[in-house]
Amino acid sequence: MKTEQLIVILSMCSCSIAIAQNRDCGTMEALKHQQQQDTSLTKKMDSLEVIKQQFLKESGRYENYSNLDLPVIPGFTPTGDPETDLKNFAIAKKELYAKNPELYKELTRKESKTQNKRK
Repeated sequence: MKTEQLIVILSMCSCSIAIAQNRDCGTMEALKHQQQQDTSLTKKMDSLEVIKQQFLKESGRYENYSNLDLPVIPGFTPTGDPETDLKNFAIAKKELYAKNPELYKELTRKESKTQNKRK
């Protein structure tokens, strides 16, 4: 009897989990409903997205790394390619910390002070 009850309960739980996974969250459902009610809402959202992306590009904080200015540390040589430089810089910092933690701390203190002055 207990085994049958356990099987029934587990079956019900697994069915409810499977059903719950096939729907959007309440916020997305509400958004879809609003978009159906007001067809211009999607256009408004798209125009706001374009404005936001333009702002990010103009602010200099966009992820094209055009304003990348990494400090010189032992083991790091800039290549001119921002993505490669970021990876190489991270590796150099890790190696520097492993080899000479005191120098690492000194350089990162200087780096954070320089960044604070730029802001």
